[in-house]
Formats: sequence, C-alpha cells, structure tokens
Amino acid sequence: MPGSPLHVLLGFLVVVTVFVTLWFCHFHRGPLEWLLGKATKAAELVR
Repeated sequence: MPGSPLHVLLGFLVVVTVFVTLWFCHFHRGPLEWLLGKATKAAELVR
C-alpha cells in the first residue's frame, strides 16, 4: 500500500523471514515449489 508506515513493512519482513525459516526446517522445497509440485502431480493424473 502506498504511504504505509515503515513499521508495517518491517513487521511484514519479520513475519515472512520467520515463516520461511520454519518452512525450511520441515520441508526441502519452498512453498511455491511445493504448490507447483502438487499442481503438476494433479496434471499428470489427467492425461
């Protein structure tokens, strides 16, 4: 959002950093790679 305070941006960055750190402790792929993997697995079943 234009004009958002700096603390909102910094808070967002902290939340995203914590999320990614926890994700990589449990999974070997990033969230987008995981979603794409699920989507392509479903597409393989269609053919």
